[in-house]
Formats: sequence, C-alpha cells, structure tokens
Amino acid sequence: MYNQISNFSYIIRRIMKEQRIEDVTTIDPNDLLFRVHVDEVGKGLTEHLRRALIGQWSAVRNVLDEYTEKLTEDQRAVMSRFFTQPLTDRRKLARHTPHASYHREQQERVKRKTDAVHPQFYRIRFVASIRSNQASRFYQAVKQAIDFVKDNRLPYPHEFSYEETVQTPKGRPVRQRVELTLWDKISLWDHAVALGYHEAPSTRLQRRWRQGGFSDNNNCPYVEYNATISLIKGRPPEPFWFLDLFRHRVFRHLDVRRDSDLAERRAAFLEQ
Repeated sequence: MYNQISNFSYIIRRIMKEQRIEDVTTIDPNDLLFRVHVDEVGKGLTEHLRRALIGQWSAVRNVLDEYTEKLTEDQRAVMSRFFTQPLTDRRKLARHTPHASYHREQQERVKRKTDAVHPQFYRIRFVASIRSNQASRFYQAVKQAIDFVKDNRLPYPHEFSYEETVQTPKGRPVRQRVELTLWDKISLWDHAVALGYHEAPSTRLQRRWRQGGFSDNNNCPYVEYNATISLIKGRPPEPFWFLDLFRHRVFRHLDVRRDSDLAERRAAFLEQ
C-alpha cells in the first residue's frame, strides 16, 4: 500500500504543478479524473499512470477515511485539511474507466471487421462452398480407396487418383486430377527405414511381430498427397487450400519446442 500511495502522490504533484494548483483539497476528483482520462490534464503522463490515478484515487481516499477514524476530533480537524476530496459522481467517469474504454475499443474493432467483411460476404460464402465441396470429394475418394484395398486384399502402398472439377474464386471451372498414395503404418515405417530412418530395437521387434502400434487393431491408413494436375491446357490447377497449413505446421508453436527444426529436417529427409 505504501508503494501505491507513493505513486499516487507522485502523479498528483505532477498534475498540481502543471495546473498550478496550490491546495490539494481544492481538487474536484469528479472533474479532474475525467479530464485526466481524456488527456486534457497530465500531458506528460503515460497511459499506465492515467489508469493508475483513476484506480488509486478511491483506494487512497479509503485509507485516509480509515486513518481519520483513529483520530480525535481535534486531530481530525487539523489533518483533514490535507486530505483529498472523495469521488462522489461515478456516472460520468464510469463511461471512461479502463474497462469501459477497452469495451468500446473492442466494439469498434468488431464493427470495423464487420464493415470490411459484410460487402465481401457473398464472395466468402462462395469460396467456402468451393473448399467444402473439394474436401468432401477428397474424403469420399480416400474412403473408397481404403475399402477397395481391404476388399481386394491389396498390398500397401497403393497409388490412386480421382478427377474433379473445381471452380476458382473467380468462378472459372478447372478440370483436374488429384494423385494420392495410400499407406498403412507398417508399409510407411518400412519405407522410412529403407531410406535410412533409425528405429529403436523395441520398435523393430514390434514391427516384426506386428505388436503394439503395428498390430492389426492399430494399423491405421495414411494418405500421401502427390500432386494436382490440371487437365485443361493452359490453366493452372487448384490444389487443396489446406496444404500450406500442414507444410508450415501453422498450428504448432515451433519457437517453444525442442524440435523447432523438425520441419526443415523432415523436408530434407523427404527429398531423398
């Protein structure tokens, strides 16, 4: 509390010197705090000091009130000449408190975003429908490929592709072919080991005996994206919009992980 009162006294002295106020008891906090907040008074104060003054005025006044309760009538008459006046009208200041200011700023930001998005909403909805349909076709193609491999007992990896017609954001149709490869965990691990990936002895035994993560219950399929090839001459393809999210690991906080260089090492490994 001592640091709070010391900081409060420092701000008041600066304001009194600026406004040429000689007696602290003549300060009307209902008017002064509002003028401080709207930057009419206290030109040299930082935003932090302005908010501190508003928050500390009543706190310091409460301390003074508690102090006066311990004084005699004569002592109170002498000391009260040095006390600041209480804040009595909070309605005007309530609209300019830090919370109210933050709330208004937040509303203004939302309004700016709404004003920017609303004229383009039809375009956003159109692009969203294109991307949703593209993701749906991808899901159905992968699901059919998994069922085809299981029903025909084909080995992994299994290469497959499908064709689709995608509209660009400008509404131009593009006929293209999406080339993919279906792996399971065992074939994917075998391929990595063949390229020089180091595996622990326990993992090697699990893979050999089809146990743990390599068991039939845990052997899940994986999809490798190879390419998107345009079937219309002179028109570039429209690859999946979410590829960059995976390539750049957008949802990972790399700077706080020990393996922050994993993306670079993985890219170098895949180039082999």
